[in-house]
Amino acid sequence: SETMVAIALGYEIALRIASSRPVAAIDTYATGRWVGYGAAAAASRLLGLSATETAHALGIAGSEGPIVFLTTTSKFEGSTIKEGIPPAVVAGITAAYRARAAATGPLNLLDDDDRFTRHLLTQNLGSSWEIQKCYLKPYACCRYIHAAIDAILAMRRDGQEIRKLRIETFPQALRLANERAPSTLEGAQYSFYFSCALAALYGREALRPVQPERLTDVRIIELAGRIELEASSDFASAFPAETPARVVMDQGKGPEEMIVRHPLGDVLRPLSADQIWEKFKGLSRENVHPRWQDEILSAIGNLEAAGLGPLLAALSRRG
Repeated sequence: SETMVAIALGYEIALRIASSRPVAAIDTYATGRWVGYGAAAAASRLLGLSATETAHALGIAGSEGPIVFLTTTSKFEGSTIKEGIPPAVVAGITAAYRARAAATGPLNLLDDDDRFTRHLLTQNLGSSWEIQKCYLKPYACCRYIHAAIDAILAMRRDGQEIRKLRIETFPQALRLANERAPSTLEGAQYSFYFSCALAALYGREALRPVQPERLTDVRIIELAGRIELEASSDFASAFPAETPARVVMDQGKGPEEMIVRHPLGDVLRPLSADQIWEKFKGLSRENVHPRWQDEILSAIGNLEAAGLGPLLAALSRRG
């Protein structure tokens, strides 16, 4: 139970800091900018640090985490560094150990009203939990793209040619690199054109996960080259609370339109437990035997009664 509390606290601290930033002051949405605070908070709880020691751990993590240089004009194309998350986590965990050893950090790090909205850092603290507001991804691509994919999957009719496909979305989504013919899986994950073409031609399973051979599929590249993508004034103020999209598709019977404001996996449209289990099985099937999958899922389902022991034992198995 203490581990679960630490996880919840880590989410709480990290997400409150992330969401407290005024949109106008955000120069990058890279997770590495704020996830270190969460790692420091979780590690501090597990190490049994005092409130003062925990505050210093957060100050150290915030000061020494990765800067993640991305300007407001850069195109976020993705890479295996994943937004600076790994070094931020390392900084957060080591910050907790250093605070336990009497190291100190700046305790006023979040007191800049131009960079952090104070009431968002503390309002409803202890009564509203950020971990309950998180989404889960059903598709292996940037969350910005999911609403468009949901609409495409709902509208698509098998065997019918796509004559035209236009996507209208929120302005920040156009900051992705959006390569029409990405050469890497990371590039594909940050491309509306590629991910939407893949979904339209091969369905949802092609995105769970994306296989390398899809990068050179001539059908995908051809359709990706014809997709229209633009920012809509209708969604200008939607982000970050929402990541909506409007899709207009012509499959031979004239244009059809669909708007999705809350993509699958959102808090307002959550994945069911069965959908989450199926996602796990699909993503792990090449490396995890079905019996091992069932053992892991059984341990997760029994966490409240049995604790983390059975799950850690299941995860530590080989073969």
